[in-house]
Amino acid sequence: MPLTVDNKERSIFNPNAINTQNSFSLALKYFQQGAFENAENLFKQILKGDPTNHQACYYLGLIAFNYKNYSDAAQLFEIAVALHPHYTYFLSLGNVSYKLGDYDKALEYYQKALELNQNAPETYNNIGSTLEKLDRDDEALEYYNIVLKKYPKFADVYCNLGVIFNKKGQHDEAIRYYMKALKAKPNDVAAQTNIGGAYRSQRDIPNAIKWYEKALKADPGNAETKLNLGLTFLLNKDFQKGWKYYEHRFTGYKEPAPDTEKKRPKWNGNSLENKVIYVLHEQGIGDTFQFVRYFRYFDAYKPKKILFKTQKGTEDLLRSSAIGAEIVDSAVSDESLEFDTYIPLMSLPYYLKRDVVGLPDKYIKADYNKVCAYKERFFQTDKYKIGLCWQGSPGHKGDKMRSLSLSLFYPLLDLPNTQFYSLQVGFGSEQLENLPDKAKITNLAPSISDFSDTAAAIENLDLLITIDSSVAHLAGALGKKTWII
Repeated sequence: MPLTVDNKERSIFNPNAINTQNSFSLALKYFQQGAFENAENLFKQILKGDPTNHQACYYLGLIAFNYKNYSDAAQLFEIAVALHPHYTYFLSLGNVSYKLGDYDKALEYYQKALELNQNAPETYNNIGSTLEKLDRDDEALEYYNIVLKKYPKFADVYCNLGVIFNKKGQHDEAIRYYMKALKAKPNDVAAQTNIGGAYRSQRDIPNAIKWYEKALKADPGNAETKLNLGLTFLLNKDFQKGWKYYEHRFTGYKEPAPDTEKKRPKWNGNSLENKVIYVLHEQGIGDTFQFVRYFRYFDAYKPKKILFKTQKGTEDLLRSSAIGAEIVDSAVSDESLEFDTYIPLMSLPYYLKRDVVGLPDKYIKADYNKVCAYKERFFQTDKYKIGLCWQGSPGHKGDKMRSLSLSLFYPLLDLPNTQFYSLQVGFGSEQLENLPDKAKITNLAPSISDFSDTAAAIENLDLLITIDSSVAHLAGALGKKTWII
């Protein structure tokens, strides 16, 4: 992760110059003490009296950054840079661009900071972090090695080196670097969390839990650690703890909530008698297919009605599946709905107090008429019918760890007594244009307009081979034999 400047220990300004203005001195003192509201008020007064005061503008940017108001922080840093192009201002612009996910812009700002000052280890480190995000790992290693050579006591670079090796699947090497980070900075939460992550990648769940709990002890309020601990408990089938910690997934982010002028309370697990509850989808379509199975457990809470707004393309399928909720089209405004309380979809297991015992399978149903239509059009064969899906959305943060090239399936496509079908829609489907002559595969994409079509096609298969995607989760919900690669 990129580093911000520690203003308590290393001010970029001359303290004597700052102290010539009592108000600035007091504002800076408030800032260093973490009294950001008082500091903000004073810095605004200073800036009002002198709009060219780049220092006040910069510190207001840091305060906005601290409050996670990244767009405001970026504007303030840009003004500070325009007034006085100091390397720390460019460094801060890089940090806020990194937080906003604009890694190309972050890299540009970090490079400008480096041009102005070649003696700041955090600049080299942050360039490396950004290059890693851009999947330019070899270049990232070059910058990390500069830090190792010039600043061997700079603890954060060891953590970032560990991230690179963990990404490459070299988990033992990653742990070795994380341990070096801990040696340089004992009780470093990032290092402890990353060690937990490396062990989890190795499916060493006991050690993963041990290190996440160490990180949580060092920083009890760290939501990212709680989330990682929750995911690890879920892997360990400790659902009570897992779902509890998973509720921290929204900390620092905007939690799904109805977009209405009148605010309703989030459901907390109490009785719903004579009340309408509104469930909001979250994350991916595959998550929707997994979690709609929980609607049936609302019966014990006696709701008057359950409303569920789902993603575009899933409405018809979920209506035909009778999942126990009234399906709301994605285009319908929240303001037009009548409800008493709401809940994000993936919070249902926690508030409904469910684990996997007794969870239903085959809880999504394909439309019978569509199944018959697909059989008539595409599946009039006695051969073994195998569906394929090989690529997810490139925008998914883990896509490089799941998507494949269709060419890896080429050796299978001429197997005797088999017929292959592509369920790949959108990204990846262009690979069907360059099949070898012996490869036989029926492209179903032109016939698929939404997931009710996908479900009907899957019902005609004997087997689906797929990466981890929405199609995989749909096949599981249909009860279809599925191999996940």
